[in-house]
This record gives sequence, C-alpha cells and structure tokens, in this order.
Amino acid sequence: MGVVYRGIDEQSSTPVAIKTLQPAAFHSPKAHERFQREASLANKLHHPGIAQTLDFGVEGETPFLIMELVEGIELAEIIEKEAPLPPARALDIAIQLTQALAEAHHHNLIHRDIKPANIRLMHYVADGPIQLKVLDFGIAKEIGQEKGQLTTTGAIMGTPLYLAPELLSETHSEIDGRIDQYSAGVVLYQLLAGCPPFAGQNVAAILLSHVTTPPPPLPKTVPEVLQRVVLRMLKKTAKERFPHDEALLIALKECVPACRSAQTARRGAIRPSSASLITSLPIQTQRRQNALFGLLLGVLVVGMAVLAVLLQRRPTPQTTQTVPTISAEKVTTPTSASSHTPVLADDPNPSRPASTTATIDRALARPLPDSSTEVRRDATPKKPKQKVRPGQRIEQKEDPFAVPLAR
Repeated sequence: MGVVYRGIDEQSSTPVAIKTLQPAAFHSPKAHERFQREASLANKLHHPGIAQTLDFGVEGETPFLIMELVEGIELAEIIEKEAPLPPARALDIAIQLTQALAEAHHHNLIHRDIKPANIRLMHYVADGPIQLKVLDFGIAKEIGQEKGQLTTTGAIMGTPLYLAPELLSETHSEIDGRIDQYSAGVVLYQLLAGCPPFAGQNVAAILLSHVTTPPPPLPKTVPEVLQRVVLRMLKKTAKERFPHDEALLIALKECVPACRSAQTARRGAIRPSSASLITSLPIQTQRRQNALFGLLLGVLVVGMAVLAVLLQRRPTPQTTQTVPTISAEKVTTPTSASSHTPVLADDPNPSRPASTTATIDRALARPLPDSSTEVRRDATPKKPKQKVRPGQRIEQKEDPFAVPLAR
C-alpha cells in the first residue's frame, strides 16, 4: 500500500527512506489508520535488527513515514542465488531474526508477515559476517488490543508460503508471538533445504498444506539437533512450539557446535510437500530433465499407437455394386427333334432356336466381398433342371433377391 522514496534529512544531512501511502489509498480511512498505527508501533522499537522509525506525520492529504535507510540485499535474493546455505550460516541468520522478533514481542507487537523479502542483510559478503534488519511492520498487531483488528472479516494477512496455521482458523485466541516463530521456522527451513516446506498449484493448496501436511524431512547433512528445533517451530498448533522467544534462542544456540562442521545440502535434494508450484523449486538437475523428457516421449509413442489401433478398427465405407440380373430358368429339351420351339419368358428373340441343353445362368445381385475380388457370373450356384413340355410357357416369378443387398 506504500511507496518508498530515497531522501535526505536536511538537518543532519543523512540519507533516509520516506514512505507514503499509494494515491488510491489516500481517501481510505482504514488505510490512514493502519499507516498511523505502523508509525506509532514502530517508533517504540529500538533494536539494531529492526529498521528504525525517525518521524511520521501528514503533509496535506499524504501521510508519510521517515525511516532509517537500509542499504542491503534482500534475503530472498540470497536464497535464490545460494540456497541451500551452510547450516552454520543459516543458523546465524535464524538467531539474529529471533532476537529482533523478541524485541518486538517484548513490546507486545507481532509482525505477522515474516518472509525473506522483509529481511535485509547489511553489507553482505559471501562467507563474511552477517547483520540483518527486519522491515515492514505495516500489518503488525498489538497483542491483546482491539485497535489492532483492522482487517476485514475473513481476510488473511500475510504471505501464504510463510503463514501460521492459526491465522487460518475462525478463532484468534492463540494469536501471539508464536505465529512469528512459525514463519521464522519456514524461513530457516528454506535456508537449509533450498525450498519452502509447503507449496501448491494455488493459494488454497498452500494454505491447506500448512494446516494438514507435515513438512518433509530436512537433508541429512543438517545436524539432528537443528532438525528437531526446526520441526518444533513448524508445529501445527502454537502450544506445541517453543513457549517464548527465550526458549527458542536457547535451543538455537545449542545447535552452534554441531553446525560448525556440518556440510551444505545438495541443491534440489528436497521437494516441498504437495509440491506442484514449479517456481518454488530449485533448478532441476540434468538427470531429472532427461527423465522428464523420456516420460513425455513415452506418453507420445503410446498415444500414437492407440490412435493407430482405433483407426484400423474403424469400419471402412464400401460402395455397393449391382450386378445385372437375368431372370431366366434353365430349360432342357428332349434329345429328339421337335417342331415346337419352347418360348422363354422375356426372351428378346423368340425365334432363336433352343439348343439341346440351353442354359442361362441366373445371377443374383450381391455386393462385392472385397474390392480386390473379381465377380464371376459362372460362380453362381445353378438350380436343378426343370422339364418343360412342348408349348408350355414358363411363368416369371418375382425374384426376392433382385434388390441389391447392402453389407
């Protein structure tokens, strides 16, 4: 909701950061109230791990906040380039983060949006000393005070990948500093494993994982004593976590000796639970890329084979051919000569003399069994001979098979 400018304090000639509300939020009473609350709450905090608030007010209709200018690199950039970090280095960041949050919790303030983008590393050098600062208490809530309830009913404040499960419940009776402990546990897990413990295709899947899914085990290179601390920070209910920041700090400092000689985990060794969010995963190795390519190629080949089988089983339309039909019966005359000539029904030439065994084959109209098979008229089965007396006329019967048959 804010825009941050780089400025100069004219009295001390020191660089400062000037934060103002977005123009679209200038006329929102809740945005003004939240802005004023951020300034008053942040002004109470005086700790080297928290960005200092110097002044605040309203110029015309524009609320402004004068803050310490933090020159540094976001922890999110370090995770993207270097994670997983060596256990000793990740533990150092976690200890400093817990100390800064303990100062805020001591003033009854909880951050509610701890994530790598809100953590700056000052004068960062690889393998060098680390000094961090926590930024943006814009959605901080004063513990036990109703004036901190500025969110709309049903609204979720925070970033889904780092959100404590109790913030998703209808009752907020358990909201205290342990929600920051959960978010810090997610950040520490990401520093050690190179990826967050939970991921999903959408926000709903991520939030459901926070409530129901246990985090996957950390890499074996992480000392067991530190693994137990991280998993306890990520418990689903607040009462299962460390009761307060002092207990958490003691547990983290006890891990220092074991982490000094611990090796760094391999990049991509751990996948988040319910992971389908590709952008949250480390860069895939060449072996995984080859396996994925082989799987896709296999699916393509199988699909083409199934398609070919279906095309072969599909019936082929055939053209029905009609064979000319000759309606005639086989006529047999005695061997002796006769002056009478039998008359054939529908004979176009009645004066044609009949042979001794004059035969006219009857052809039935039938479809071709195959385009490559030649239709032969002499292959039609013949009817038995019928004797005809002289002068007898053969009656023509309607052939029921004269209509072409369709296959």
